[in-house]
Amino acid sequence: MITTKEAARLRRSIKKLTACGGDCKNCKHAQIKTAWRGPNGYYAFYCDVDCNIQPYSNTVRELRDITLDALKFELGG
Repeated sequence: MITTKEAARLRRSIKKLTACGGDCKNCKHAQIKTAWRGPNGYYAFYCDVDCNIQPYSNTVRELRDITLDALKFELGG
């Protein structure tokens, strides 16, 4: 069960993502995590529009939709 404060934060984040238009390449919230194991490099994209919900995506194209789905799931709808 989430508190009313958390629900309000999630709604604000959903509103920001809905209004952004999906241009993640030029967004300040799009971030990249990298890891190196020997000669192999691994990377994943995530959106930090919400401080607690940051699902990873394999591509920038899917980043907005994956983050929006995760926020709606946490909100319960």
